Amino acid sequence: MLRSLMIVSIVALAQTAAAQPCTLLMGYRTTDRLPYIAAAPDNTGLYLDLYTEASRRIGCQLKIIREPKNRVLDSLKIGRIDFYPGLIFSPERGKDFYFLPNGLPSQQVALTRSGLQALNSLQIMRGKTLIMAMGGAYKEAIQHGINVRTPPELTIEKAIEMIESSKADVYVDELSSLTYYLNHYPNRNKLMLHPNCCGGVQHFTMGISRQSSNTKYIPNPKFNPYHDVNAENDPLKLAPNSTMSRFSQAVWQLNKEGFTAKLYKKYYGIDMPTLDEHTPMQSE
Repeated sequence: MLRSLMIVSIVALAQTAAAQPCTLLMGYRTTDRLPYIAAAPDNTGLYLDLYTEASRRIGCQLKIIREPKNRVLDSLKIGRIDFYPGLIFSPERGKDFYFLPNGLPSQQVALTRSGLQALNSLQIMRGKTLIMAMGGAYKEAIQHGINVRTPPELTIEKAIEMIESSKADVYVDELSSLTYYLNHYPNRNKLMLHPNCCGGVQHFTMGISRQSSNTKYIPNPKFNPYHDVNAENDPLKLAPNSTMSRFSQAVWQLNKEGFTAKLYKKYYGIDMPTLDEHTPMQSE
């Protein structure tokens, strides 16, 4: 009788555990980046809609943790958080994070005060003060004689204030984010966008913790040891049966189904640039 009860209890516990959905932990800074995500503790936005659906597709639930960016990245390094949805590859970050497309397009553009010369390359920015979020994509900017600053917790609103007050000359950010903000900005005529400064459309990338319990890695058969390690040339790759790999596949499937394009249109009011397997990923 006792043995029967123990067997029943074990089976019940196993069924309960199996019924519990897996949890994916997404980390993000406390400040907003509309329309991707609102300011903490409000997590509404495109990221929430997209990644909640991708998580649901693989039987998981999404939980979002909001902390200062440095603290979030430290938590990612030790595996307390699974992924950061908008993170750009650098060799230093590549030691702790694995990079994959986050399902959204990226096109970096420059914002300046009106009346300046069109910025069609980094070289034209020589001698100017460039501000961008920590981990921005242009490490080579310094090599072109550009004064690069990365103010902590930099927002578009703060960047525009610095541009208008001449504390900085150029701000580099996503075309989609800047367009969204400027559409609601009363002094839009005082500012100028430079869409051809910084390359074309790329895959926006997410950084996945290499220590996450939802990851497993296998050797990457396409790794080229004679080329630099980057977002597309990593010695390892996610095992196809790992949770984060299945999550990434679900994100890509949502793109192919047009789900992501509809979200993009809803939040930005413009059509989403086309992304396919041949579109390059972001990297510094």
